[in-house]
Amino acid sequence: MNLRTKDFKTLEWHGESLGKDDKKEAKLRNDSYQVRKISLVRRGKVAEKQIKLIAYEMPLDPPSQKGGYRRNCIDLLGINNSQRPYIFELKKTNGDDLPKTIQQINKYQNKFEKIREYIEKEITEKINEETVFLGFELKKEKKFKFNGRSSKIILAPKEYYNRQRKKGKYIKPNEDIEYCYFSCKEGNISKQPVLKLHFKWCSKSEQ
Repeated sequence: MNLRTKDFKTLEWHGESLGKDDKKEAKLRNDSYQVRKISLVRRGKVAEKQIKLIAYEMPLDPPSQKGGYRRNCIDLLGINNSQRPYIFELKKTNGDDLPKTIQQINKYQNKFEKIREYIEKEITEKINEETVFLGFELKKEKKFKFNGRSSKIILAPKEYYNRQRKKGKYIKPNEDIEYCYFSCKEGNISKQPVLKLHFKWCSKSEQ
């Protein structure tokens, strides 16, 4: 199997900058990455105090594959304080329907799990050269390792979920995926010191 083994664009800025009026999901992604820190809020209480964003538009396919760089990319990749990885799939209000979005994030997780050791290697090399990245600090380690299987979060404006309901695409929540929305308006994302996300649904044990 041909796997990507390097150049995952972790802990860096890459690609072209986007204008203030850009309506694409790419601006939503870049604005979120600019904040760099995420907090998850469940029923008014902080469920995850800080997730550090360590990559955006992270390529998963080998560069030699046709359309490989752009076709399969993780929108945002983060880690919590115990270095558990979080995969975020972002959608604008008028983005892909929820069933397709679920298929996407499941596919990205499967690809990520197959190449995570190579991503760990890249991060190890970078943090041993420098410890401060994009406004936060990572400690030097002989070998950086993710802790546990990756978590999946679909992140969209609250209106996205409302639109899915109206279109009849509102499906039963998947227990393996978290569904979140921004606590602020899209235009104010990049101005937040910490990006707060609220859960659209709670797990069955909390209902």
